[in-house]
Amino acid sequence: MDKPSTIDQQTWDELMEQYEGAILFTGFEEALVGFGYQCNNPVAIYDQQKCIEILMEDLLPVETAEEDALDHFNYNVIGSYVGESTPIFITYKNTKDTKPED
Repeated sequence: MDKPSTIDQQTWDELMEQYEGAILFTGFEEALVGFGYQCNNPVAIYDQQKCIEILMEDLLPVETAEEDALDHFNYNVIGSYVGESTPIFITYKNTKDTKPED
């Protein structure tokens, strides 16, 4: 997986060392918001809405891009278990107040 464009290489390398074993999903680099632990396992944390927007961009200009992106995300992304370090997808309660700045 490529590093997100918002993170410098040194910071990325440090995160990869600290959270070794976290599963990263290719294509969602710009939706990665951080890392954490679930049951002592390192996990990547993604912005769910941003992931759907990325999928929609891949499907445009199809008229059903939003519906298709949601279906794909729900079935193939959050519907998959890829091990103890399966990523977490978060939805911000109030994106205006709580979403980190881009």
